[in-house]
Amino acid sequence: MSIALSFRPDDRPFALARVSIEPLLNQIERDGTVVRVERKVMLLLLLLAQHADCVLTRETILHTLWPDSDSNDEALTQAGSKLRRALGDCPRAGAIIQTIRKVRYRLNGPVMYYESSARTSGARIFTGPVPMTGKGRNRFIRIAIASVVVAFLLNFVKV
Repeated sequence: MSIALSFRPDDRPFALARVSIEPLLNQIERDGTVVRVERKVMLLLLLLAQHADCVLTRETILHTLWPDSDSNDEALTQAGSKLRRALGDCPRAGAIIQTIRKVRYRLNGPVMYYESSARTSGARIFTGPVPMTGKGRNRFIRIAIASVVVAFLLNFVKV
């Protein structure tokens, strides 16, 4: 009997081995090359990262990431293969993702989360519009009023 983990993805950027991971962008940067992955592939990496150095069974991963579908081993196999390719990992060597007798997985190595000020990619997350204050707001109001006056005068004065 397998158990699904309580899983809430941690979308903070982090480093693992020699790669940088940007979860919100679904991208992995390795050796100066950026690789974009599918969201399920990123979720697999995030699940393994949150349980780094722990051994997770295939069934636990399947029930955690694909809870509403009939757990299909092929979906996990494909996601794992895509993840290893993006990480530049060799399945036999198990440098980053270790397979234990084809039924369990473990992420090797420390996961180091970036501090928000230490980001190197320059990616920014949209948090909503920045309210206008002071000179910006006054300038906007003046331009709006001038536009209305010009429109009125053009409509009033037929040349």
